[in-house]
Parts: sequence; C-alpha cells; structure tokens
Amino acid sequence: MIQLDENYSISNDSNNHILHYKEDKVKEDGKKYTSSDEWYFSTLEQALERYMDCSLKRANTAEQILAEIYKVKQIIAKLN
Repeated sequence: MIQLDENYSISNDSNNHILHYKEDKVKEDGKKYTSSDEWYFSTLEQALERYMDCSLKRANTAEQILAEIYKVKQIIAKLN
C-alpha cells in the first residue's frame, strides 16, 4: 500500500489500482464518525489523477492549488 497523505492511499489487486480515502470527522453535535470511499482504476496514472482532483478541491487560492500540485508531483517522483 502506498500512503499518499493522511487521508489517501493506493493499493492494488490483480486487476485494479484502488484509491482509498478515510478521514475521521466530528459532526456539529460532537459525535465522531469516519468518512471513507474507494475508487477503482485500471492504471496507477488514473488513480493518481483522481487523487490530484481530490487534492485540488481542498484548495481555496491559487497558491494552495500550486502547493497541492507540487505535493502530488513530489509523491509521483518518489514512486519512480
């Protein structure tokens, strides 16, 4: 399993690359819960593209977008 950041990781099986999302959150009433999701891709590149899309949605400014792009490029460089 490749840990991309605190909430995202990638694993694979014999047919797919799987992007996993998991985050512990707190509701307005104070109750804790875990939000999670999985996406299946035929290539690692597709999984990383989805991760990039998810990362950029968290950015609110141009500087944050550039920082997220740089972070993802660093992760990809480590995989090579």
